[in-house]
Amino acid sequence: MLESVGLDDHTEETYRHLVSRSPASATELADLLGTGERRVRRALDALVSLGLAYPEAGGTGRFVAVDPQVG
Repeated sequence: MLESVGLDDHTEETYRHLVSRSPASATELADLLGTGERRVRRALDALVSLGLAYPEAGGTGRFVAVDPQVG
């Protein structure tokens, strides 16, 4: 499924971590991935634009993954 939407490896890995740990912040995901928060934020922006994630309500700074079977 993810190959068909054209995610790069880092964005796909970010998505997979978000699916298993939703909701999560960019900081939390960066720690899990061992990468910079800015890079994770770019991946989250891409996921949001593709409808694969959305910001948690209430301005928490956390993101929720859309179920890959539904998205």
